[in-house]
Amino acid sequence: MRNILSMMFVLLSTFILAQTNVTGVVVDSNNTPIPGANVVFDSTTGAVADFNGEFSIDVDATPPFSLTVSSIGFETTSITVSASDASFTVTLSDSENLLDEVVLSASRTAQSLFESPVTIERFDFQDIAASTGADFYQSLEQLKGVQVISTGIINQTLNARGFSTAWNEGFVQLVDGMNNEAPGLNFSAGNLAGVNELDLYNIEFLLVHHLHCMDPMPIRVF
Repeated sequence: MRNILSMMFVLLSTFILAQTNVTGVVVDSNNTPIPGANVVFDSTTGAVADFNGEFSIDVDATPPFSLTVSSIGFETTSITVSASDASFTVTLSDSENLLDEVVLSASRTAQSLFESPVTIERFDFQDIAASTGADFYQSLEQLKGVQVISTGIINQTLNARGFSTAWNEGFVQLVDGMNNEAPGLNFSAGNLAGVNELDLYNIEFLLVHHLHCMDPMPIRVF
């Protein structure tokens, strides 16, 4: 019995020693954190950087080994881990291949941003993290053609510039392809009960005739 317990202890110790913790932060060329960056080991174990660009990953391997770091809009890079409990600052360079950026809102199918039949304004999670407004609705006013209208002390709704009203029926907000209008009210709940900014990855804004979007009514998609 004593021999069996000893063997179990040795096996457990070997497993613990084989696990390596790697921490670090992912930044761009301006030393700005990159939230959502992917850190992957051997296509099996991965971690995602938080809003501060920081990550922590436990790898069942002993150094040396390599980690692959990637993020949308940046060049993929690899780092070599040569010691246990290592910490890194990973700098990703901007990707020069931006012409294949994919959008979905124009024709309801995936296509290149530059092949879209209409002009699309974009506001992604990195813009939300860098915004200085109280919420992301205030920052959306920076987009070309967007107007934020206050309809109460805290409630704000979106509209296209040129329609100075909070009840523009031609303005439609779609969240994951679903209409975001409040049932029975025929208008969006705006920031009062709309989508939470923590759940947002990307916002696309269109000012376009409905025939270009295969929609039964003029649509500006948020």
